[in-house]
Amino acid sequence: FIYERPNKLIDGVVFLAHGCHHRSTDWWIKSPDCPTCIGLPIELSLKDKVLKHNFLAVAMSSMNRYHKCWTKTDVIPAYYMIKHLYNITNINPTKVPLFLLGASSGGAFVEMFSRYLTSNNFKYKV
Repeated sequence: FIYERPNKLIDGVVFLAHGCHHRSTDWWIKSPDCPTCIGLPIELSLKDKVLKHNFLAVAMSSMNRYHKCWTKTDVIPAYYMIKHLYNITNINPTKVPLFLLGASSGGAFVEMFSRYLTSNNFKYKV
């Protein structure tokens, strides 16, 4: 997974879920920190707006690397990635909300993911 913190105090975490035939590296430009990133224009613009509004941006790729679409098999890895992110960034999940944003297959995934988060008492907004 890839994440980027805003320059100011974090007001929330935004999970960015790509559509089919895409991946997490679409949201960031190529750099020494991310040599495989490609920074597609729309994805890059959305991610930059997330950061501008003091949200941490995070993305992971779906497990299916053939069609690159999200499925129910991605729910548990995404959940553990979010928990790990909150842990390594020292963010308190009871004080810093999680927002879910998805396009196409990613939109369907965030709906599926939100049900899992609810059943695990994790606060979020879609």
